[in-house]
Amino acid sequence: MSDKLVKYCEGHPLALEILEQSLHNRDVAYWEGCLEGLRNEITSPINNVLKMSFDSLPSKNDKELFKHIACFFVGLDKDVTETILEACDINTRSGITNLIDRCLLSIGRNNELKMHQLVQEMGRFEVRQESLDKPWKRSRFWCHKESFKVLKQKKSKENLLGLTIDMCMLEKEKLGVSYELKIDALSNMDNLMLLQLNYVRMDGSYKNFPEEIRWLCMHGFRLKSIPLDLPMMNLVALDMSYSNIESFVDCYNNPQRLEKRQNFDGLFLKEKSLLGSLKILNLSFCKQLRSLGDFDQLPALERLTVRNCISLLEICESIEQCVELVFIDLSYCNKLEKLPRNIGMLKNVKTMLLDRFSPGGSPIQNWARLTKLT
Repeated sequence: MSDKLVKYCEGHPLALEILEQSLHNRDVAYWEGCLEGLRNEITSPINNVLKMSFDSLPSKNDKELFKHIACFFVGLDKDVTETILEACDINTRSGITNLIDRCLLSIGRNNELKMHQLVQEMGRFEVRQESLDKPWKRSRFWCHKESFKVLKQKKSKENLLGLTIDMCMLEKEKLGVSYELKIDALSNMDNLMLLQLNYVRMDGSYKNFPEEIRWLCMHGFRLKSIPLDLPMMNLVALDMSYSNIESFVDCYNNPQRLEKRQNFDGLFLKEKSLLGSLKILNLSFCKQLRSLGDFDQLPALERLTVRNCISLLEICESIEQCVELVFIDLSYCNKLEKLPRNIGMLKNVKTMLLDRFSPGGSPIQNWARLTKLT
């Protein structure tokens, strides 16, 4: 029977590895039933084996997790991905274990999520199968061309959970044709939680921007400050790397924003900050960024990355309010001469990256949980 299964898989290592995991400790009758089921499928043997592994996932949670990773998170840090998807009501701890057990996912030496290309293609195929003739009814868009096209269509997109556009890639494919996105195209997407708008030229008001966004990635953002009408109450991860942001001080602590912190009774919500849910902030390669402050507005912040911010001069001492911080990266911030005096109050920091930056006299030696300092 084992020879028949090897022959069916045409000796493909990935298919054999998946079958090994699926058939381990099973009797011959189960093996025979498995082979018969595979032979009845009309697609290629390797795809049938991959699909069998996907179908064997024990819950809808695990299948949704797999599709999320296949569409958006391959190559990203495992801890970052877990934080984002947990905020999307996905159980990542057991789910990732189940994916690894079925050879659908692996973890790289740098803690990045890795997925075989054939496995990733199978996951994306499952998303396309959600609606073949009406693509706007699908849950995820990762192809830049398809994403831009579906946004321009005036169709209901209530099923949409995640979308990515990289305008650099799109313009490269179209040989330099310029694109601009009307912000209103993102309105009425009540379930959208994962959004990447990299190097996108946007036009219009942000007042109808999706409010349920958990992960917002806007590489190459052109404005010098974050728009006052951008909803950020539910944001867990904000990545504005390579943008023109000049200051992350007072951009979210503005009187105009305070009006949005009222509930239906006209009373202020208990939370003081519009970014009270933010756990991950990445402002790397923001060459115009000069100051970081008002950290008391970021009580849940766990990861702060401002790598290669070559104009950064100051980090406010209010950073001591970020008691949940476990990861800080200030590498290659050449003009930053010192760390805040009270940064040693952050007792939960485990990783501090300071490449090409020497914080003389800073009390980082007080960090008992620090396991990595470079």
